[in-house]
Amino acid sequence: MVTLNDAKKPYQLYLQHERKLANQTITAYLADIERLQAFLGNVAIEDITLADLRAHIRDMSKAGLSTNTIRRRIHSLNTFYKWCDLEGITSEALPRKLHVPKRPELQPRWLTADELRRFTDTPSRLTIAWKLLAWFGLRRSELLALTWEDMRLEDEVIIVRGKGNRDRLLPIPHAMLDYLQNEVSARENPTGRIVPIGKSPFARAFKRHVRNAGLDPDQVSPHTLRHTFGSMLIQRGVDVSIIKDLLGHKDIKTTLVYIHIRRPSLVAA
Repeated sequence: MVTLNDAKKPYQLYLQHERKLANQTITAYLADIERLQAFLGNVAIEDITLADLRAHIRDMSKAGLSTNTIRRRIHSLNTFYKWCDLEGITSEALPRKLHVPKRPELQPRWLTADELRRFTDTPSRLTIAWKLLAWFGLRRSELLALTWEDMRLEDEVIIVRGKGNRDRLLPIPHAMLDYLQNEVSARENPTGRIVPIGKSPFARAFKRHVRNAGLDPDQVSPHTLRHTFGSMLIQRGVDVSIIKDLLGHKDIKTTLVYIHIRRPSLVAA
């Protein structure tokens, strides 16, 4: 009889060494098992029923969690049960029988050129962070993981440690190259992370900066800068496959969300 608590350590090793998932993903998957344990108690995995999992999902919904969060946690449970099957703990793939709520079809928010200028040009002690978000379309996690050693200024590229351990090279625009060279010179051979703060302090600093720039912090997130990057490239006629590589998307379907109503063919229609 294997309980949820018994399973956590070997499951973690499986995610690390066999699936080779990113640390952030592993942390999220383990947290999902701990939430299930908090809801059901430290029960034997084989004793968990479909009704138990459905009650857990309903509890998430009542707590006000978003559809995307619930979808991700169901996916996480599927991964856990696949591991349980491999280990011979249980062969019943209960999460597959759960109803997965449909993803909301929301249009991404993006900034106008004027709004983007205000965002990047408003004075801040973290100006370099805001410029990197705007000029490279980075995810928040990619920005916070970026180190000075990843800046290959002599080659005019940066190395981005992407989602799912997929690194990519991004060319540095000439206007940004001068700025980064000045930043490096001012720090005398800097090392370590460029933005050496955690997620929570970064979130607070981002909201404060958005407000200082005269924008609405409820409408602008770090991902808004990523949408803006993709949208502006689309408006300038850049091929979608190139934008896919610049944004580090695994599937080009993800990139297609940036093709919105501003396309001349749609406006003409």
